Amino acid sequence: MLQVFNHQAVVSARLGAPVDWIPMSPAMAILSVAGIVRGAPHPNAGKLLVDFFLSRAAQEIFRDGDYIPVDPDVPPREPSLRPDGTRFRATFYSPEEIDAGMPHWVTLFNQLFK
Repeated sequence: MLQVFNHQAVVSARLGAPVDWIPMSPAMAILSVAGIVRGAPHPNAGKLLVDFFLSRAAQEIFRDGDYIPVDPDVPPREPSLRPDGTRFRATFYSPEEIDAGMPHWVTLFNQLFK
């Protein structure tokens, strides 16, 4: 597959699937965000959850689930998954850039696959 989170191939391989991943540089990277909705019934609980997501303990939980931690001090279980800027580079897109480009990609997808 061309567009798949690289950790998915590693997880599948660890489970015995005959797959591997090949870094394509530069890879497309998406900035994931966490936030609290305006008018949430318990906004302080939401703030605590976001704080937890960013904590070392949570980053280690993400890592142990084979996700790539965002904390640079918490290495992924498979270090080659994290872009290093040399061997494996990534181009990061903001949510605004993705939103602006989505109509083009939806049209192209529909032309090719529908």
